[in-house]
Amino acid sequence: MIVDRRNKIAHQADIDPTLDLGNRWPIDQLLVGNSIDFIEQVVESIHQTL
Repeated sequence: MIVDRRNKIAHQADIDPTLDLGNRWPIDQLLVGNSIDFIEQVVESIHQTL
């Protein structure tokens, strides 16, 4: 999910090709919250391993 969004931003200027030219992919609080939670879990896992 995070990688897909990153790729849309980096390689497609975050523009949704299925809509009118120039419209960006939607982003909402749930998507952001889920991404933050995932990153926190990864960091915590790395911290516990080290």
